[in-house]
Amino acid sequence: MSVRKNIKRILFSGLLAILVIPLINSFIEIIPQKALSGYIERKADTVFNLETWFSGRYQVKEDEFVRDSFGCRIFFIRLHNKIRYTLANKATAADIIVGKHGYIYGSGQVPAYDGENFQGVKKAIDQVSKLKFIQDTLAKLKKTFMFIFAPGKANYYPEYLPEQYCNTGRMNAYTCYSSLAQSFGVNVLDLNKYFLKIKETSPYKLYTLSSTHWTKYGSCIAGDSILSYIEEIGKYKLNHPHWDSIILSEAEGSEIENEEEMNLFFKLKREQLGHPRLSFKPDTGFNRPSALIVSDSYYWGLKENFKFENAFSKVELLYYDRQVYRKGESDIKSIMKINLKEEIGKSNVIIIMLSEGNYAQFGWGFIDDVYALFTGKTPPFVAYYNRLNELKAGIRNSPEWLHRLELSAKAKGIPVDSAVTLEAISIIERQ
Repeated sequence: MSVRKNIKRILFSGLLAILVIPLINSFIEIIPQKALSGYIERKADTVFNLETWFSGRYQVKEDEFVRDSFGCRIFFIRLHNKIRYTLANKATAADIIVGKHGYIYGSGQVPAYDGENFQGVKKAIDQVSKLKFIQDTLAKLKKTFMFIFAPGKANYYPEYLPEQYCNTGRMNAYTCYSSLAQSFGVNVLDLNKYFLKIKETSPYKLYTLSSTHWTKYGSCIAGDSILSYIEEIGKYKLNHPHWDSIILSEAEGSEIENEEEMNLFFKLKREQLGHPRLSFKPDTGFNRPSALIVSDSYYWGLKENFKFENAFSKVELLYYDRQVYRKGESDIKSIMKINLKEEIGKSNVIIIMLSEGNYAQFGWGFIDDVYALFTGKTPPFVAYYNRLNELKAGIRNSPEWLHRLELSAKAKGIPVDSAVTLEAISIIERQ
């Protein structure tokens, strides 16, 4: 009987601890918790008054606040994510796809490889023909143009994709655009093709189990190839970094980005990777060119690991053709704040670089804008309207924000859609 009583006491104590410890941890952190990675939107506490009480908003908002703020919440989230990953081979993060043998992919890469988001041959022909026109026009202005197909993990490791995503020869954006670009004579550096070529012979991994982007070694190999191609087509002499050494060490930073985003209880297997140590010798380049680069997040690997910007006198990055980053400057401008004609005029080398998840988008509107500029039309500034519509959708999906604008529209005597549009425009102008 005493044994049975002891078991009951242990079970009761365990249950009590499960209930009490999170409560205590809300005030005193007796169980340390590492902050979650990724975008986390925590609900704010609400204000109690008669209006919120009788409308029911107080109860709903307070319930959301308590749910997001109770002690040990992060502990239980990480534990839940680990159990789901271990038992079901699934990730809780919305933009992660778990493949075979521990390989994890960004969700944007997989449908691109599978051809799911390919927008058709007609659009591809239109964009590539415009690209060739832009290249020829820039050549007449004594400027060098190149298009880069940055690689993609799904194309590089298709053998580890989940069965439902295995491309069985269906056309996707990459196969279509790369073939057309070659046919039209566009200056293309196909790093996707190059990475596959050296896949079996590369001394160090170009992609890790849990990365979306290339490894540090992969980004340095790519950076060296890009500079060599610019020298070949533009007749420049650029300053390449010197490879001092390659250190073998555990995967880190962007090389484990998907694992970090999954917010697991225990870390996954970390591979030993080659991490280059580079340095720049006295500048061997003369009259270094300036560069205008339109790219996605793959550019950051070139900038941080390869120190890509050191090869140029000036670099201006149009990030997703939305935000403007300038070499040596900390402030970020909106694409709508620059004069596109002037920026092209100041640049010797113009580069467009897309990675696998963005092949279907093919330039984010930059090609259409420059083509319109060179043909004497008013640039449509596709990026502006894309951003405007994105902000309007965000406002409409935020009940509190939309309610505030509804009251404002009523007071001003204007349609709600007009108030939403004006709000979105004001946000863009402040960026």
